[in-house]
Amino acid sequence: KIIERTEEIIKTAEELAEFRDKVNTPLTYEGKIVKLGRDIDLSSICGENVNGEEISWVPIGYFKGTFDGDNHTISNIYVKSNKAYQGLFSVVNGAVIKNIVIENSIIEGKFCVGIIGDSANSLIENIHTTKNNTIKATTANEIGCMVGGIVGCTNSTTISKVSNSATVIGNGWYVGGIVGLL
Repeated sequence: KIIERTEEIIKTAEELAEFRDKVNTPLTYEGKIVKLGRDIDLSSICGENVNGEEISWVPIGYFKGTFDGDNHTISNIYVKSNKAYQGLFSVVNGAVIKNIVIENSIIEGKFCVGIIGDSANSLIENIHTTKNNTIKATTANEIGCMVGGIVGCTNSTTISKVSNSATVIGNGWYVGGIVGLL
């Protein structure tokens, strides 16, 4: 499938979930720009108690476009998974992820866990987490648990102008405030 528009603006939690579902079908968004049009609170679609149920955010899959948060905040990301590559994004490759603040979020997965689980050949810029976040890897594989406040594991990615105030927890090697494994 091909996305015709070169730019998409996301303004609600439901629109962010729809975008995620498109990427996970799979549309990579290569050469496309996705922007946030306002702050987004995900508590209506994921959390410990959404209409009486625990609902985990399913990460945005293999993304290759530009995701520009336009300095908006995404809050209440809730990921509780026994799978690897967990975060707002699971894997980005050849992508640009920039200008996002993350607050009040819990992201927990097996390994390669962060706001971005795994990143290759990408640019990660101006991403910030607040102290009201917890990012946790529960299991180490043969390499380690690879958990970071921004990126769990990365290869050939430029990371600049980022900060992390989240609590980062790992059970094994490669636990970092910004990146777990370079």
